[in-house]
Amino acid sequence: MQANGRLQAGYALATIMGSAAGGAALTLMNLPTLLFIDAATFLVSAASLALTRTGFNDPAKPPHHPQTALRTEIREGISFIRHRPVLRDILLLYVAVNLFAPTVNAQLVAFLKQDLRADDARIGLFYAAGSVGVAVLSLSSDWVRRRFPFGTVVIGAWVLNGSLTIALALTHSYALAAVWWAGISGLAALGDIASSTLGQAHTPRALMGRVLGVVRVVAWAPIPLSTVAGGFLVEQTNQVAPLYAAIGVLLILVSVAFSFTSLCDPDQQIAA
Repeated sequence: MQANGRLQAGYALATIMGSAAGGAALTLMNLPTLLFIDAATFLVSAASLALTRTGFNDPAKPPHHPQTALRTEIREGISFIRHRPVLRDILLLYVAVNLFAPTVNAQLVAFLKQDLRADDARIGLFYAAGSVGVAVLSLSSDWVRRRFPFGTVVIGAWVLNGSLTIALALTHSYALAAVWWAGISGLAALGDIASSTLGQAHTPRALMGRVLGVVRVVAWAPIPLSTVAGGFLVEQTNQVAPLYAAIGVLLILVSVAFSFTSLCDPDQQIAA
């Protein structure tokens, strides 16, 4: 869990600088130019990956399983998940969460401009605050894990996430909202880290890629529906805060419901 937390924290720290720089850059240049520069950074990332020559697998333990067709690997991943309660419940939890949570991020700019009267620079700083929350809680993930079981961390993170989403909907202070947003972002990352670590512990190395691939594809599938539905509701009501409050309540209810599954079964937990 410590390694997963450090990876997430590293990404968040880079996002902090990017969000702050993006907000500041908007005061100096127009949006199309900024988007062009952003697109160029993807080319730099692609070039960096192309120049990477080091393998990601342990050279002392080369893979022994023969190559199989993609369709067969997907089928194996689905079958493995179906017969592992923890993996199945992690998948179902994130399908349920992604029916609601993505709308919070998708409508954040509208919320900031409508309810908090934030300008472009302050919006950039607000996103940076979220990245600070991700970095702090990601680096704290191993400390949290030593005190609570994995399942409790996953469920607790999303219960608190929902609670802070309600708090965000009720606030009219930019500074306080930034604190709530840092917590929301950090708790989502903490839940992801704990669930990923728990899933990895229950998956053989030979099946890791296909199992995690199936989990991510299925878990992320509701995101387009969530964001489109959220946008439609905001367009019809012209209000973001009530939608945030409803999403917070739904996240709490979903998380509490999954506390009665194998995610909180002591027999399914792993050592720290």
